[in-house]
Amino acid sequence: MKAKVAVVESPEVMGITTRLPRIPDEVLKLKLQRPFYRKLVYEKTVPFTMGLAKKYLHMVPFVGERTLRDQWIILLIRLAKAGRFVGEETTLISCECGWDGVERRINGQHTCHMRMYMPENWNVPIRVRKYRVNTEDEFRLLYAIVDGGKGKVPADVVAAMLYGTEEYSGLKKKQLNQLSSGIRIWKSTVVDKGQNIHDTIHSMRNGMMDLSLHVDKFLLNVRKDNAPHMQNAAIVAAILATFDKSEKAAKEFWLIVRDGGARAEHPAQRLMKYLMSVKIYTSNSTNTSKYKRPTSRELIYRASIVAWNAYRAGEPVSLKRLPKTRVVVK
Repeated sequence: MKAKVAVVESPEVMGITTRLPRIPDEVLKLKLQRPFYRKLVYEKTVPFTMGLAKKYLHMVPFVGERTLRDQWIILLIRLAKAGRFVGEETTLISCECGWDGVERRINGQHTCHMRMYMPENWNVPIRVRKYRVNTEDEFRLLYAIVDGGKGKVPADVVAAMLYGTEEYSGLKKKQLNQLSSGIRIWKSTVVDKGQNIHDTIHSMRNGMMDLSLHVDKFLLNVRKDNAPHMQNAAIVAAILATFDKSEKAAKEFWLIVRDGGARAEHPAQRLMKYLMSVKIYTSNSTNTSKYKRPTSRELIYRASIVAWNAYRAGEPVSLKRLPKTRVVVK
């Protein structure tokens, strides 16, 4: 289902002569919140010395900091060697954390690693910025938002907000990303576009925590190397949707989808056969279309829910023709 968009018929009224953007109604109706607390201690442009890079690399990192990516550092070194590193457009950011008095690094690990491979007398400027916050939640939010254009993907934001928290204690970053990816598909209102990641995080901390933890525990047991048809975010989305209706029935259904063993006409058996006959194709996919039919996460989710509804109703099902829109989970 496509989201409704707001269209201004006469942009000249707003003093704009070019086409105005098409903004979804759901975005325009969002309630305006008060800005979260953070104090800008200072910001200045300084020489990017080897000592400054070492200072940031030795600074206490955030527990949910992005994984160091060698290819990102290699790219930065190439830019620097080619004389195309614009230091004054780059900012090293840290934060004084009021709850324990520690100054933590918010970004800069890749840039500072790059600096260590440049000559000692490499003379470029760089901006340095420091914030101060009072609570860990304020710091997590600052980390998740700041530097968003420098390679942070939804998994990084999820780790920033949830990894190491009391609610999700013990869960690895991979598990959190798996759950959030499933929720984004499950709660999506626009075909082939996931729910806004910040809305997903909010729901995982408010009202969906128990469901997420139960599904995570189930996923730890249901995933097997010999069941590749279960390795998909759309399947996690469908598991979440079905657990939300009946955990007991969902466990019975998905174990059959994983292992088979039921009658050929059983909806879960039908879904297993369907999942093993399709493949999500991307620009990186190998050319195996003659073996498996191309599909999408959205279609896999729909097929899963159609099979689940048939299972709940005790009716036969065919997955050859899927509905054009999502059906209600029963």
